[in-house]
Amino acid sequence: MAKTTKMIALIGGAACLALLSAAVAGNTRALAAPPVLEVPVACELGRDCFIQFYVDRDAQSGVKDYRCAGLTY
Repeated sequence: MAKTTKMIALIGGAACLALLSAAVAGNTRALAAPPVLEVPVACELGRDCFIQFYVDRDAQSGVKDYRCAGLTY
């Protein structure tokens, strides 16, 4: 019986060590540089490329973009 208890304690300790190692290894991502977001096209927004559809701000069945126009769906 004592052998079984020691085996359970050993397995439990190994599991705790594995979880702790994973937690420490996961924290290295926090030190990485933040992502850089860019427009993925070769144009200037508002000059030669445009947003085609905005969020629909009409709560009813109609359509209305942020400027009360119809550039939405």
